[in-house]
Amino acid sequence: MKLSGRKFILLTLLGVLVVGGLGVAICHWRAKRAVANYRKQLIAAGEKLTVKELIPPTPAKEDDGAELFYKAQALMNASSSGLLSTNPPLSMRGVAPGKAAVGWLQPDIRDGKATNTWDDLADTVAGMTRELELLDQLADKRTMDFKYNYNQGFTGRLPMLAPRKQASQRLLAAVLFALHEDDAEAAVAHLRGMLGLVRGLTDERLIISQLVRIAVANITQAVTWELLQSTNTTDAQLETIQREWAGLDFVLPAERSLVMERAMTEMTIGDMRESRSEFSRVTSGFGLVVAGGGAGGGRPNWSGSGDVILEATQFAKDTWVETKDAAKEVAWRVAWSHSDQLGVLKGIQIQIEALRSVQTNQPFSAALSVHQTRLGNLGLATTDKDDDGWSLFAGSQLQTMFSSSIPALSKLLYKVMVTETGKQLTVTAIALKRYKLRHGNFPADLTALVPEFLPAVPLDPVNAQPLHYKPNADGTFLLYSVGDDAEDNGGDPKPAKNKTNRSNSWQHGRDWVWPQPASAQEIENYFQQKRRK
Repeated sequence: MKLSGRKFILLTLLGVLVVGGLGVAICHWRAKRAVANYRKQLIAAGEKLTVKELIPPTPAKEDDGAELFYKAQALMNASSSGLLSTNPPLSMRGVAPGKAAVGWLQPDIRDGKATNTWDDLADTVAGMTRELELLDQLADKRTMDFKYNYNQGFTGRLPMLAPRKQASQRLLAAVLFALHEDDAEAAVAHLRGMLGLVRGLTDERLIISQLVRIAVANITQAVTWELLQSTNTTDAQLETIQREWAGLDFVLPAERSLVMERAMTEMTIGDMRESRSEFSRVTSGFGLVVAGGGAGGGRPNWSGSGDVILEATQFAKDTWVETKDAAKEVAWRVAWSHSDQLGVLKGIQIQIEALRSVQTNQPFSAALSVHQTRLGNLGLATTDKDDDGWSLFAGSQLQTMFSSSIPALSKLLYKVMVTETGKQLTVTAIALKRYKLRHGNFPADLTALVPEFLPAVPLDPVNAQPLHYKPNADGTFLLYSVGDDAEDNGGDPKPAKNKTNRSNSWQHGRDWVWPQPASAQEIENYFQQKRRK
């Protein structure tokens, strides 16, 4: 029987739709099976993929400093921060490559624009007496449990992030004021409170919490540098600070936060598949789409407009938007969600394995190189967010909603490397100061620190080789890590030619050099340059 042209076209279209539908179904099934198989592989290897398995244990009451922090926070909220909100004292301020100004030795407190006196800071610190006493007690606590509800996933209220940095800034000011007043005992007490803050966040298994912890650790490192410029600290005081610094770990907590990130992502994707409202809530949070909500989050009230044509036009536009949003949701569930899930599972596993390799004494440089290569093989090593060109979904980025975060998460690994290196430099610098207190000068090499001041020659986390050190003829010393290029440039603190270092931070040099105190002229040159800007 001969088909008419119309029937032939309809049957052809039907065949195309059937074949297309079968293709989509097969792709969906394959992606779903790939996720299931990879999850089985991870579980067989001992990986934990659910939030319930990963919630940290509740600490003993005597170990928990959260209540102390809550009390200190209430006082911080009720009191004025004084000059800390406008012109806070800065510690280890880089004024030239490899050189930093000793903050507490300066005649005043200035940032190039504003200037305050030490009497002004005295008034500010006096107004913080009670909260500082509470924060100092964190030195004797193992942790702080703010009881974050991990079962809420990414929607939970973030626990006390801003107050932690606020507390560290207040303790910083108290340390510098105590050093300015030659009160080493108070300075050490406040510095131990800062170290207690860093230690207290160790077991909080959120990436943002670990990033805040790293920020507080960097502030604490700078304050420790300031303490080491004092001439009236005792060996016993320095030994306490050294021991507490050496006890800090940034690698394992970062690994645990990535494992929890993976579990919360798994939970979120599952909830999105089961609930349209959850899909809408999550994608709205990503700034991608509000399913069924229209371009303006809801259909306007047209009553009384009197313009039927405009109403019909607006109705058609809203209907089209809602249709597109619904189509995006279906496309995500059927075509993209499993491939995206597989990408984020594999990407986070690569990062987890990089951190684990460091814990088995592999250098950070090698771990990061392997990690970057493996991410590149997955197509996740860049932040390229180009769309596939399908106009209905152009710019939505739903295809890689979760896996596109992998390159950003990689920055955590780099920050951990910098912070671990900073910790090792700090512990070594304290040991060198203790050696000088006992023996009258700095040692000829780092082996002289063992075993009196260190259990072993300190290694550079970047390349797992001994840190570089030599005493200088002027009574100072050169101590450095090879830096992020893993190449020894002889202790060159200047940035590479293709980089800038406006802050003169030690982390931005060709080598990562422990700063030496700047001269009065170097400090004056620094402020002259700031005034010109």
